Amino acid sequence: MNKTLLEGFIERKASQYVELSRSGTPRGRTIGFSKKKYLATLNMLTDDKQITIAMELGISYGLLRKWKTEGTFNAMFTRHCREFAEIFIKYILERHDQQAKALSEASNSSQASVQSNNPFGDSSDYSPHLLAEILKSVVDFAERYEKEDDFPKAFAVLSAFLKLVAPAIREKALKEIDRNAGIDLTILARGLKLGVIERVKEILLKPEITADRRREACYLLTELGVII
Repeated sequence: MNKTLLEGFIERKASQYVELSRSGTPRGRTIGFSKKKYLATLNMLTDDKQITIAMELGISYGLLRKWKTEGTFNAMFTRHCREFAEIFIKYILERHDQQAKALSEASNSSQASVQSNNPFGDSSDYSPHLLAEILKSVVDFAERYEKEDDFPKAFAVLSAFLKLVAPAIREKALKEIDRNAGIDLTILARGLKLGVIERVKEILLKPEITADRRREACYLLTELGVII
């Protein structure tokens, strides 16, 4: 069974981490996280209850709560969130490029499609903090690419979040995301729809429409239908 994007990320980071030895290190000097403490920062990416995470790691609930008060622990957790957000965007862009290639070659087939497993099947188990960091990264990326006149890529990452992740977000998490990211998903979705309509109108009003622009308009309208 294929792993989800988050499962693969956690497994990879956990396997790559090497716990530093305290041998020869003066007492009181920081040497880095223990293996269990590092794994705790990874497990916090999920929406598992803290007591469940503590039990899985074989530590006390009190110790995990103590770790969560530490700036270094929370900084590592946030670093994981932002790194995964970059991986999320990279994955969406790769899939977007595959779809664009399939559409450009559609003349040789009856239907263009890209088959893949569902890498976001566990998105309902993402922690609210992780969701907020992904959303902030997605919006920052989209704003940057829209300024660079690459609307399809800006739209791809925004619509991917709204279509693949947002439907699985629980109501409690929505409030935390709004607070942590400062972004209302309902307003974001409305703005995206209006942006697509304006973009397609801009394309259609040009005296001459290139094949690339025609494909862009078809792509935007097709994907818009999925998130309306």
